[in-house]
Amino acid sequence: MKTKKILSVVLCTVILLAAAAGVFQALAAGTLSGVVIEVASDNGLGTDASPFAYYAQFRAVTTPAEKELTGKVNYHYVVTNKATGEVEEDEYLKYYDYIEVWLGSGSYTITVTVTNNGNTATASRDFVVSSPLEYGDLVALINYVKNLKEKDYTAESWADLMVAYEQALAVNGSTGVTQRQINEAFADLYVAIRALESAPPSGFFGWIVYILQTIWILLTGWILFL
Repeated sequence: MKTKKILSVVLCTVILLAAAAGVFQALAAGTLSGVVIEVASDNGLGTDASPFAYYAQFRAVTTPAEKELTGKVNYHYVVTNKATGEVEEDEYLKYYDYIEVWLGSGSYTITVTVTNNGNTATASRDFVVSSPLEYGDLVALINYVKNLKEKDYTAESWADLMVAYEQALAVNGSTGVTQRQINEAFADLYVAIRALESAPPSGFFGWIVYILQTIWILLTGWILFL
């Protein structure tokens, strides 16, 4: 009998604690009520990207204010050319609250829809691009890749780079290329460069160089810290 009573007490305690945790979480959580869009053409939003990219960062608004959302927060954004009505970007984001887009000169509208726990919020913002990418920008990136060495990177990341590189060469060697083709070729190649992964050291000499480089980085960092 004592054992049953103890088990009953423990079970009731667990249920009460779980209920209290649920109530606390409900009180601490916010409800999606809006979304704020910020657009910039530099690194002001903290993204590590090309200076040619335009960035948009989204911030969900909650009620009460400053409360965090619980559950999955999904973003859907659409970038439209205001002059032609053409959709330049139309993507869903599950893990990020910012984007990088390469666009030609002109006026655009970005519309962002946020969903969370059955609630939806939508906002739009207009912005202007005055300095589009040019052939010279794409050529500079192609020349940069020419100076890279395959042996310095993993096979998978190098293969991805070569796909983007060949596409960039095709665009650069074509006539009558549109601004959008230049933008896409530049974006794909730039992203592939950023995604390159250094190959692990090979052989005794490779490990020695790797260790010396690591020691040098640690020492210089320590000196700067002092």
